[in-house]
Amino acid sequence: MVWLCWLLPGYGGAQPLADPEPLRPGTLEFRWQRDVPLLLGGGGLAILGEYLAQETHALSPDQLAAYNREQINAFDRPATYRWNPRIARASDLVAGVAAVSPLLLLTARDVRREFIPVLVVYAETATATLGITNIVKGSVQRVRPYVYNPEVPVAQKSVSDARHSFFSGHTSNTAAFSFLTAYLISRYSEQPTVKAVAWTGAALVPATVGLLRFEAGRHFPTDILVGYAVGAGIGVLIPHLHRFQLPPDLESRRLDFGLAGNGLYLVYHLP
Repeated sequence: MVWLCWLLPGYGGAQPLADPEPLRPGTLEFRWQRDVPLLLGGGGLAILGEYLAQETHALSPDQLAAYNREQINAFDRPATYRWNPRIARASDLVAGVAAVSPLLLLTARDVRREFIPVLVVYAETATATLGITNIVKGSVQRVRPYVYNPEVPVAQKSVSDARHSFFSGHTSNTAAFSFLTAYLISRYSEQPTVKAVAWTGAALVPATVGLLRFEAGRHFPTDILVGYAVGAGIGVLIPHLHRFQLPPDLESRRLDFGLAGNGLYLVYHLP
């Protein structure tokens, strides 16, 4: 999905804007009364989630001995036979690329003109997804599939992260950023093919990460499915709340700001 930013209108280096164009339906808007609470709320969720994750205690040897893969339902059980650290590292890489993909869209001129709203949407999406994911992980404390695998070293199982299986954070975060990227592309691009490719990529990238997490023995299928749904929902809902909806007669009174040349511009359009 990263290369799709090259197909957006106005891709290239920053050019001075003599007179910013009026906002149009399809762009994003920033509102203090909505975005400040969302940013603060997302930050609070992220802090609470990190606290709960850090408070998780590692499994004791006696607890580890009590786990048997026959305790797992038939749908999730195949994950207990998987273990591959190399695949886990590959999932880290794909998730990392997905995390920066929305920011790469700022290389397109039409997106860069709404630099602040795009960054705000990105921050709200990131904090909400991270916070909700970690809060659930720290509250549920489901053990990872490899805990049930006798071939995995005990040292690997004797860490607090071994109890953070539900739900998949790699999948939820990748889904959130991938669907956010696709949403932004669909708002700024007028090419149906580009939009179709963006949404297809948004669906496939987190699915790929989920498959990698399954093969690595880090998550059960149910962890991945829930993580996918949560991340995709946040990745679409947050930017959708910011869609430009003002009627045409109010467009000329909009406060417009963004990136131009080597700095920021701030313009209040008078009627």
